[in-house]
Amino acid sequence: MRNFLIIFLICVGFAACNKPKNIPDEELEAIIHDLFIANAYGSIDGHNLGMDTMDIYAPIFKQYGCTPKDLMYTIDNLSKRKSIRFTDVLDNVIASIEKESRGYDSIVQVRDSIDQSIVERYKKVVYRNDTTQKVTRFADLADMKITIPIQQGSYKVDYVYFLDSTDQNIYMQYHQSALDSAGKEYNHLYRGYNTRGKNTKGSVKTTITRDDLKELKIEFGRVAHKEPKNTFFTIDSVEVTFYPTKEAAKDSLLRDILKKDKLIPLNITSDAGKGKKDFVTLPADTTRSFAEGDSIVRR
Repeated sequence: MRNFLIIFLICVGFAACNKPKNIPDEELEAIIHDLFIANAYGSIDGHNLGMDTMDIYAPIFKQYGCTPKDLMYTIDNLSKRKSIRFTDVLDNVIASIEKESRGYDSIVQVRDSIDQSIVERYKKVVYRNDTTQKVTRFADLADMKITIPIQQGSYKVDYVYFLDSTDQNIYMQYHQSALDSAGKEYNHLYRGYNTRGKNTKGSVKTTITRDDLKELKIEFGRVAHKEPKNTFFTIDSVEVTFYPTKEAAKDSLLRDILKKDKLIPLNITSDAGKGKKDFVTLPADTTRSFAEGDSIVRR
């Protein structure tokens, strides 16, 4: 209502000398709707765009072939009618804007889905080991570790574990962390093995936002209590998948398109000369092929 009061005062100031005309109800709602939208765009996030107010509103009146005086004349006449009130007009306009905003939300969802599909296109399995790893002594848990080189993006670790019901350790954990070049650990993440006596799937996803983190360290068997006992623990079907950032994935898609059409040389990047970080083009996982074997050195 406050915004409309501003519009009201402006309209009074622009009253013309010609006899005003009455605007039909549907057109009146359309005009007020557009005035509200223009007012919102003219002050995005609370920051005025510096435009003169009538620079925003004048095209609307021109579009509908009326004047501010026509608008005020029509609103004044509404008070003389019993079939419709000005509050009814405002209610209809607000309902229309709310309906449109829900449509904008769906557009955002579609855009996010498209972004995710591009990221999926360039995902890559960076580690896979189908060999069953079984330990029956606590000391052997130290061998159930892997270290993987990383870059900015997300990593999803999938595995199958079996914790025997006879295992006497109170709390067995999955633990992972990200290491910088000096070996200092960050981004600690823990998962408890809460199911005993049957094969259970586990999945952990983490996002790396710092470019100084170089390795992902994964410990599949960690005992938290002070007096660890012998264990009966198995890890199987370990797979680590890398998902690039949205920016890197879009960059790679653009280059793939340009290369396919031979519009640019292979060694020329789309951001060349702009001072932006250069992304390495990622191979698309169109065949859904996986990395073969255990290629990661254990520690």
